[in-house]
Amino acid sequence: MEKISGIEQQFRTSIEQQISNCAENQYIPSIDYETRLPYPIAPTWGRRQLENNWEDRHHAAYQRMAPELQGDAGRAVRHSRVQLVPRWLHNRYHGFYPDGIELPQTELDKFCFSVLACAGVIPDKAIDVSGKKPQLVNIDPKGYRYFRRPGRLHPEYKINKYTKDDDYAKHRGIFFMKYILENNLEEISPELLERFLLIDKQKHSKRRLQMGWLIVGKAIEVATEPIKPLYRKAQERGLLDNSCPADPRQVIKKAVLTHPPNYFDELERRAGIVLEVA
Repeated sequence: MEKISGIEQQFRTSIEQQISNCAENQYIPSIDYETRLPYPIAPTWGRRQLENNWEDRHHAAYQRMAPELQGDAGRAVRHSRVQLVPRWLHNRYHGFYPDGIELPQTELDKFCFSVLACAGVIPDKAIDVSGKKPQLVNIDPKGYRYFRRPGRLHPEYKINKYTKDDDYAKHRGIFFMKYILENNLEEISPELLERFLLIDKQKHSKRRLQMGWLIVGKAIEVATEPIKPLYRKAQERGLLDNSCPADPRQVIKKAVLTHPPNYFDELERRAGIVLEVA
């Protein structure tokens, strides 16, 4: 008998309920309930695709003002997946789905969504909006080659490469780190947290840095436990390319190391709270 965690059971219950709702209301869902990621917009291989040179950047989570997309977690979701798509298909998709995709609700769901999207997981189906009504179509090897072209389906990085008004990669790293520190330090050895707090940050800054990253690495290990079953299934189903990270921990480490603000003051604060409760 298959052994599953409590969190995985919650995911399955949620998936079953949403599939039931789709069947009852007879509509094509906007997300793949196995990966919990939106289906991409299917390419068309006909003449119109080749003649239309206008392409838009389509945010998979495009309901900009939705409550679920506010704050660090919401912004991480919104900017974790962008698709370059012909404008006429982009407009038709929005016409079929004016209310947007089904958004992740909890911090855990947003964390999983962002990590899987940034890792490069692509569902095995896409939504064809070229006809009178949307249809789910299988993604064949030609389709996967199309989606995996550079810049075709990817996380968003900077809104303006010249002014750097909003660095989305940096915000993702901040959200990942905040989520990890707020939810997973209880699983870290109290002795390790105490040793970190006793380090004089002025006299031994390098040692404090090393100890801090050691704690963060252990917290990342704990934080990715709910994601690993989904990640393994995606690998088994061929939804991750060989060039994608082999483990979700690599996705998080890349995000938090690319633009590291001073995380360790927050780590010090959280460690103190955890030890007080303990």
